[in-house]
Amino acid sequence: MRIGDALPEILENLAAFRQLRDESPPLAPRLGIAFVAMKRNISELPAVVRLGREVGMDRLLVTNVLAYTADLKDEVLYDEGLAPGDGDSPERPAILLPRLEPSEPVRRALAEVIEDGPADVRLRLSVARGRNFCPLVERGTTSVRWDGTVSPCLALLYDHDYYLGKRLRHSSAYGVGNVRDRSLVDLWNDPSYVELRERLQSFSFSPCSSCNTCELADDNSKDCSGSPHPACGGCLWAQGLILCP
Repeated sequence: MRIGDALPEILENLAAFRQLRDESPPLAPRLGIAFVAMKRNISELPAVVRLGREVGMDRLLVTNVLAYTADLKDEVLYDEGLAPGDGDSPERPAILLPRLEPSEPVRRALAEVIEDGPADVRLRLSVARGRNFCPLVERGTTSVRWDGTVSPCLALLYDHDYYLGKRLRHSSAYGVGNVRDRSLVDLWNDPSYVELRERLQSFSFSPCSSCNTCELADDNSKDCSGSPHPACGGCLWAQGLILCP
């Protein structure tokens, strides 16, 4: 994906990192690896896991690709994941999972379920709020751009286009202020930012990611529920399809 990257050099750097970490005190840095899953590379996931074990990774984050370009929209692995929850059917039932211990019986059971027939096996992201919620607001985080602009999430730090299914959607940046002008605490407690976080916690936006049929899904300026900018109903992070470290 990143032209110019050389895997041998990356592996050498990871080996050096592991050696330095092993020589450090107990509170040494942890190593996380992110894998962007696409049709072209999903078969490589087991090899990436093996490689991660070799270099001493602490965790592996698997995320879907956010299709910024037309060629990437044909690489996504979540087209069916954009379907609304009431689209579940006896032909492809939804199997919602809690967090489970990674024991051998659990792995065997899940493998058998997947091999036994079509099913939409997924984690139940939020029992209290349903399928859609803002994971970044839930974690109490905020984002700061290189120029000091503060935004509620990474996706709203900048203007960009991406494909929501086959539809090209424009996401306009949203800033609540700048740390060069006001303190981060002051911005965090600003009434407009508090109100936005409350809207994100209730997540009462139109379901653009699953509906995706009208011109309001073309951008995040507003939606058919009357939500003002930013209207986050087309956010793939809220769907649990795109993950951040």
